[in-house]
Amino acid sequence: MKRKSKVLAALALAAAVVVPLSSCSSPSSAQAGNEKVTLSMWGFSPLYKPQVKEYEKLHPNVTIQQKIGDYDASHQALLTALNANKGPDIAQIAIDYAPEFTAVPAAFLDLRTLGAAKIKKDYLDWRWQGGVASNGSVVGIPTDVGGSPSPTVPISSKKPAFRPAPPPSAS
Repeated sequence: MKRKSKVLAALALAAAVVVPLSSCSSPSSAQAGNEKVTLSMWGFSPLYKPQVKEYEKLHPNVTIQQKIGDYDASHQALLTALNANKGPDIAQIAIDYAPEFTAVPAAFLDLRTLGAAKIKKDYLDWRWQGGVASNGSVVGIPTDVGGSPSPTVPISSKKPAFRPAPPPSAS
């Protein structure tokens, strides 16, 4: 499987999940093509199941394997997996856990390299900052501005799945 196709599929999925909640527009270049792509998505809430099903219907070459766990346990499992360099392609992280993840930006791709700066204006500054790492890189995109008990969630991507492919160029 080509890494570029996996990157583009993950970006399109992130856009499909984030767009309905943030009123942003998805990038038109985020197409996976016809190559079969499997993405792993870990989280603590089945919140995205309808969007994932819709995305898979619109992109039959993409399969998203979701792993939904207990709130605390899912975050601990993600920390453990990232330390072993075996994390998922996309992760749902609650805002109250975000500092543990933003403190280790090396575990994530800086989403600015894929155009995250273009959508920053669509978010409240304080909310955007929840996905900004200690070195200034963007490791999460907020999907809501929830309060208790509704968590606020960034979508993050592990570095190894994305590192090899450059962002798509405009033609």
